[in-house]
Amino acid sequence: MGKSAIFLGEVGYATKINLILQLIRGVCLVGLAEGLALAERCGVSLEQGKANIIIEKNFGNVEQSLQNLQKDMKLGLELSNQIGQPMELASAANEIFKHCRRLDFSNQDASCIYMRTRF
Repeated sequence: MGKSAIFLGEVGYATKINLILQLIRGVCLVGLAEGLALAERCGVSLEQGKANIIIEKNFGNVEQSLQNLQKDMKLGLELSNQIGQPMELASAANEIFKHCRRLDFSNQDASCIYMRTRF
């Protein structure tokens, strides 16, 4: 139970908002992982960064599983297909998440996509 309720609109509207936010999260996470992998390859210390889960490679402490985020990204992309909205970056990020699931990272924290950028 919460202290308040917020009316967002018709039934299903809040689900659409959630899927949009998950698409944004997924794309940002892919960008963060790729940037950190580049920094590491260039010899830049990652200890000064704020991505402790990635730096420590502690993907077992699951905030959001790769499987669940990729599922929501898939649903968000289906929503974009229904309304004809192009989503080039989200589509590419979704492919990265699918590849990580094939590498058996499904139940790890979604930030484990960093490991895929190292191959």
